[in-house]
Amino acid sequence: MENKVIITATVAPTWVFVPEIQKKVEDKWQQTTEDLLQEIERCRKAGASIVHVHGNKPWSKEKWKDVIEGIRSTSDILIQVGLSGRPMEERRELLDLKPDMCSVRLTHSDERYTIHSANLLHTMDEIREYLLLCREKNVKPELECHNEGALWNLNYIMNKGWLDMPPFLTLFLGWPGGTWTPPTMEELISRVKLVPEGCIYQTSIMPDKPEDGINSPFNLSVLTVMLGGHVRVGTEDYPYVSGKIAAKDSSELVERISKAVIALGKGIATPSETRNILNIR
Repeated sequence: MENKVIITATVAPTWVFVPEIQKKVEDKWQQTTEDLLQEIERCRKAGASIVHVHGNKPWSKEKWKDVIEGIRSTSDILIQVGLSGRPMEERRELLDLKPDMCSVRLTHSDERYTIHSANLLHTMDEIREYLLLCREKNVKPELECHNEGALWNLNYIMNKGWLDMPPFLTLFLGWPGGTWTPPTMEELISRVKLVPEGCIYQTSIMPDKPEDGINSPFNLSVLTVMLGGHVRVGTEDYPYVSGKIAAKDSSELVERISKAVIALGKGIATPSETRNILNIR
């Protein structure tokens, strides 16, 4: 499976946007469950094997149940529940709905978006409780790393034995706020060098404005694949296909990176292969 690339699709709207797409962002927050399920299936057909899903604020348990059961009934894609910045008491019962994966922050939340901010302390005690609950519920944690300090925490956690192998990380570059790191090739290469042995990683790129050129999100995603990593793309992370031209939905962004992966001589991991790579039972 060394030559297979996992693609995660994020289907929420972007948190950072230019005025030209504000109406598109607002409309997507009102997306019906049926429309969401159709977009997820388009992402699956375009090459995604994981879908990262959530609303703009904590959904009710009934809404989560409808979405998770709807995905299960229409697709074999792996379900990853997001909103990692929220406190554990708001997300604990989500794990009873048996998603395949759950996002877990490895450092505090400190983010500055276009229309709101997020700032919440995640202590090591909370992170430990999250990870042990994920193990108890047989849910794979997706470990969110916004800076090098998160990788220090990861080493500590691995030494404590709170994680099943292999850990699956998302390296965030460009996300605005107090945990920001620059979305550049130099930063990406530096961060990858610090990833502990035995871990599997993907990248999520979110510059604060539409970005072309050498450090574009697309180029950084391609570099991630060249370095041996996996990729996370979609309207939440970066909604543009070129300049200020917004993608029609996340499947267009998945399709674009899928073609690049194939052009690099690698294969696209299916959901079944992704389960094997990540040891998801």
